[in-house]
Amino acid sequence: LPVLPIGVHGERGLIGLCICSDLFFPEITKPLALRGADVLVCSAASPTPSRSHFEAVFPARALETTCHVLFTNLAGAQDTALFWGVRMPLSRAACR
Repeated sequence: LPVLPIGVHGERGLIGLCICSDLFFPEITKPLALRGADVLVCSAASPTPSRSHFEAVFPARALETTCHVLFTNLAGAQDTALFWGVRMPLSRAACR
């Protein structure tokens, strides 16, 4: 069975949820926007070497979906991995 992207209805509308590398695939975020999501929230545990990839694709999802996008990443170290802790909100208006 196909898995649909997850959306949660909040007081102010539909919130689309994605995790980690879901953000790299418009096939995941676009259906949420088409179903009426106003905000996309993505939580990740991305090690530092992939930071530039996430920073490049993050604005693209806001632009193509016309949604506000909130991105957060794990901070600190675990075993040998170092994570670049961040929280980045991006308004859809910033992409126009």
